[in-house]
Formats: sequence, structure tokens, C-alpha cells
Amino acid sequence: MRTITQALLFGAPIEKIFDVPIPHPDAFHQHSVWSLSQLHSAASRLRNASALFARTMATKVFTKQVLTAEDYRTQSQLLESQEAWFRELQRAERAQARLSEDEVVWVSNLKVGYFSTYILVACASDIRQINFDQHLDKFKAINQHIRVVLKARGIAVSICKNSGLESITNASKLGNYRQFRLGVGK
Repeated sequence: MRTITQALLFGAPIEKIFDVPIPHPDAFHQHSVWSLSQLHSAASRLRNASALFARTMATKVFTKQVLTAEDYRTQSQLLESQEAWFRELQRAERAQARLSEDEVVWVSNLKVGYFSTYILVACASDIRQINFDQHLDKFKAINQHIRVVLKARGIAVSICKNSGLESITNASKLGNYRQFRLGVGK
């Protein structure tokens, strides 16, 4: 599934080879409680549909094509599906008495994907910066959850206090340091 997403983002016409359906929000109410594995699989399908939508919208926006009512319906359906998926993830978290350390990392990884693709779809029809500014809480949530994922992978996380921006520092075994800017601080 990840290979399909990468191919879609790089412009490969995957949708001509594989069906990339737009999930319906009602599809997320079929289980009494979703397992993390089921949620991961559903997230992959949502990610693929979101990547295809974003690529299609980017082509239209940058070539100044008129966006259709169908484009906006697809965007709404994807956002509603993502919100329904996220509610099920939260419900699955609450249903388990205690998540293992690995499950906490897995859930954080799923949340990073959710917040990223939600912003991608929400802002795909208009590239003005103000649209992205409306999602500041989601950007902060990405930073919070990526910290959990990186820490679990042994990558040191530090905050640059002077700039107010969060910085991830990856110290390799050889002592080389690379910094990655992740955006908005706490």
C-alpha cells in the first residue's frame, strides 16, 4: 500500500492499474471496535485516495482549471471519511485498558498520517497560506506524535528554545549531526 501512495505522489498513473476508491464515512461504522491492524489497513486506503485526490487537485489548481462541484464533493467525502476513521481510532484506544509501548508508537504513527493527510486534503483546493494556518492544532499534533515515533526509534528529540521552532536532531553512531525542521513548536 505504501508503494502505491509513493507512486501516486510522484505522478505515476496507478489509478489506471489499481482501483483507488474514495472511502465512504459509513464504512467506518461496520465494526463494533476496530483493531489497530484494521485501522492501519483502512488508513492506507484513505492515504491512497487522499494522495490521488491531492495530485488531481494540484494539477487543476496549478493549471488554473475550474474546480467542479464533484471535486468539492470528493474533498468533503474524504474529509468526512478521515474524521470517521479518526473517531474509530480514538474509540479503539479507549477500548483497550492499556496500550503496550509498541501500540502507543503505532497509534502515534497512525495519527501523524491522519493529521498530515487531513491537512493535505483540506488544503488541496486552494494553495493560499491562510488555508494551512487554519490547521495549526493539527500541525502541533503532528509534532507531538512524531516525537513519540522518533523517540521509539532511538532518534533524539530536542527543542530549539531560541527560535521557538521544534528541531529534531538525529545523532548517528559516528557522531555526525543532522537537523530536520518540523515546523511549529509547542
